Amino acid sequence: MKQHREDPRRAHPRISLRLSKDSDLLLACDGVTVSLHHPQWWKPGRIGMANIKDISRGGVGLISSTSLHSGQELKLRMDDISLPVVITHGRRVQGPLKFYGASYRQVSDELLLQAMKWVRAKKRQYRFPRDKGMNSLFMDDGR
Repeated sequence: MKQHREDPRRAHPRISLRLSKDSDLLLACDGVTVSLHHPQWWKPGRIGMANIKDISRGGVGLISSTSLHSGQELKLRMDDISLPVVITHGRRVQGPLKFYGASYRQVSDELLLQAMKWVRAKKRQYRFPRDKGMNSLFMDDGR
């Protein structure tokens, strides 16, 4: 198995939401879904949806079919948590899907801690048992 090492240039270690760091990003159905919103209170409405692939104290990695650009400010909505971010980079994965990196904008340690706890809780909630996988969702006898 290929050993995954964190980029030494990173200031903060990432919490990966992927089941396997070696799996193809496009095929990964893991992560946590959040909604993307305009940052201004007077401009309500959702921009789109994204899936968090990793998160750290420095930023968040998202995959989305929503068209975003570097420097764009938005809010990630996680139930009642609203996390302001700015898109720092993006790259096309396939078709309309892009992977985006975002850093936080004026986020208190308390808000960031709430968001990271929410993501961790969702990560645990959506994990399948290692020995049964997705088949356990579809088979009555638990095979």
